[in-house]
Amino acid sequence: ISSVQKVNLAIKLPDKINQKDKKYILWVARCEIWKNPSLIIEVSKLFPNEKFLMICPKQKHNINFFNNIKRQARVIPNLTFINYVPFKKIQSYFYEAKIFVNTSDAEGFTYTLIQSGIASTPVVYYKVNPDRVITRYGLGFFANGNLIKMTDDIKKLLEDPIMWQNKSNAIHNYVVNHHDIAKICQKWRTIIQSVLK
Repeated sequence: ISSVQKVNLAIKLPDKINQKDKKYILWVARCEIWKNPSLIIEVSKLFPNEKFLMICPKQKHNINFFNNIKRQARVIPNLTFINYVPFKKIQSYFYEAKIFVNTSDAEGFTYTLIQSGIASTPVVYYKVNPDRVITRYGLGFFANGNLIKMTDDIKKLLEDPIMWQNKSNAIHNYVVNHHDIAKICQKWRTIIQSVLK
């Protein structure tokens, strides 16, 4: 989603989600080479006491790559691999995520960032910082393509509950302030009324 398109993302938001309801570190993306699914597999090995959940839909043009990723993931004891979840059910997985991790080489303005904000889930992004929102609003961490930093950032959020709560509040507040349907509707109402006058 481009920077221009993102202003039209309007959603009805629930209340903030409590940290005690969080269960795992979440990764969600299509099984594409440029989305680097192997990175979350490697990261999960570094945190054997944490649960990881990987939702990785296969792509018809690259079945061999999908099968290889699935094979690697399923031998990791603390990593659960799911091939596909319908869009209308995917938000429930964000609600239970302690951290959302994005490992893509490139993205537009990712809807997973909005889904994380709805769920009050801090994010750690490997190479993508759309419109610098992650760093500008403190929504989590941006590793700037550095795998060691990404791993350290995940560790910080896991070990520092105050930091986790601050980032959780920040990402939820960001989505409330920029994507709450009530506020978006009011902005459009104001624009339309000014035009009609």
